[in-house]
Amino acid sequence: MKYQDYYKILGVDRKASQAEITKAFRKLARKYHPDMNKSDKDATKRFKEINEAYEVLGDSKKRERYDQLGNGFSAGQQFDPSSFGFGGFGGFGRGASQRARSGSGFSDFFDAIFGDFGNFGGIGGMGGGAESMLNTRGNDVETEVMVTLEDIYNRTKKSISLQFREDDGRGNIKIVPKRFDVQIPPGIEDGKKIRLKGQGGPGVKGGANGDLLIKIKIAPHPQFSVEGGDLITEIGVSPWEAVLGSTITVPTMEKTVEIKLPPRTKSGQKIRLRDRGLPLAHGARGHLYVKVRIDVPSEVSDEELRLFEELARVSRFKPRS
Repeated sequence: MKYQDYYKILGVDRKASQAEITKAFRKLARKYHPDMNKSDKDATKRFKEINEAYEVLGDSKKRERYDQLGNGFSAGQQFDPSSFGFGGFGGFGRGASQRARSGSGFSDFFDAIFGDFGNFGGIGGMGGGAESMLNTRGNDVETEVMVTLEDIYNRTKKSISLQFREDDGRGNIKIVPKRFDVQIPPGIEDGKKIRLKGQGGPGVKGGANGDLLIKIKIAPHPQFSVEGGDLITEIGVSPWEAVLGSTITVPTMEKTVEIKLPPRTKSGQKIRLRDRGLPLAHGARGHLYVKVRIDVPSEVSDEELRLFEELARVSRFKPRS
């Protein structure tokens, strides 16, 4: 498989801090997000690469594991995970861990290094004698899937492919691929799990199948942050817009809308747009909060400077009093 240079994808040094990695991700995510860059035919592909890179480098444990591979590889170079003890699926008999393929939409390289889900959806009770093979429930299988805010907002179905290890009844183990179309339920939050009963590891000798547990990972969004079912976006306004009030344009998950900025608006103040958030249970929706950030110009003309000096002279406003 091809080695993925996640540092190169995000354009950061291998010694970059977590803050630098997050900053680089947000900049690239904003540039290549499919909803914001419809002219670049490779934008969707680049967005997926950027998300995968941040999924690894933005997580301290995954980054540490990735860094164990060393820096002797270049992007696109052939890579054998079994040389590092990462056997990938099918890596039996080589000292490699047995794992289920995540089907998360990430690359084969990611699945080989990070797709460790225990015993490959395997068969419970093996190794305990013939008696333990009777009516044994199959193992639960856990996997992780990355979803976007657009997936949650539109209640998109996600397709997940997994591979299971099954006994053919004669003691032979075979690999069986399975595909699941999963409806993203309303009210889902990052880190929560969806349980598909009976869709996990197969039971033995008439035992019930285990369950499939799908852990939801919400991809960072370049425009919105999430709190429960609510969305938050930060909008910059000028000092005079904040003081005098204005009509400003803000993004929502569907389209941009105009809202009234009331006079005397303070920095950090939030304006609520009802029912513009994520779907919740029972048909309700969360809200969208527009957080105001007052920006100052980095360059001013002579006339603007004169007016600011005049304002400083006549104003009685004392923010530190």
